Amino acid sequence: MKIDLQNKTHWRDDHIRAFVTHAAHDERPDLCKRGAPALTVEVVYTRESRFRSGSPGCAYYHSNWVMVRLPKHGSPDKVDFAFVIAHELAHTRGLNHRAMGRNSHYNRTGSYRTIYAWGELLPLEIKQKKESVRPTANVKLVHARRMFKAAVTREKRAITLRKKWQQKINYFEKRAADGKKVTQMPSRRVSDAGEIKAAVGVVNDKPLVTA
Repeated sequence: MKIDLQNKTHWRDDHIRAFVTHAAHDERPDLCKRGAPALTVEVVYTRESRFRSGSPGCAYYHSNWVMVRLPKHGSPDKVDFAFVIAHELAHTRGLNHRAMGRNSHYNRTGSYRTIYAWGELLPLEIKQKKESVRPTANVKLVHARRMFKAAVTREKRAITLRKKWQQKINYFEKRAADGKKVTQMPSRRVSDAGEIKAAVGVVNDKPLVTA
């Protein structure tokens, strides 16, 4: 089953996927088939002023999108979380509240906690924070040497470029002092006739073909 999970909470992705997969086998078996489209599940934090332990949600009718909420603080009610996922998945297959009636599969009435008791058996834990590891002196030394080598390379290129433009300045200053018209610096002359032919792609009076 393909699940496009957009988890914006600190609860573990793999644990949420297990809840969704279990509920989908009952409510959306069509999405569990090979080649079926992905189910988009958005998970955000609960508005705690309204729901202290429950997990509200919403979904579009005849769609593959649901949104469920989990509390930011405290332990979530895993049975209620399982119920809400199944309830919202029922909406995605077109079932409205009138059609749900007082059915315990889709309402918090009767034996709904028994029906979704499987949620209590699944884990739902907080993501482990990755501890930041400070680089050691050896790692910093390797980095410093690499950066120094790059700086030296840039310095050499800068010196070469400075010399090039200094030569141009000297050339044009001399031309200007002689009162001559300043033109572009002369390029390298090709004196030998063989070099001229090679330059234009002709060797032994035949066109030069390159691979």
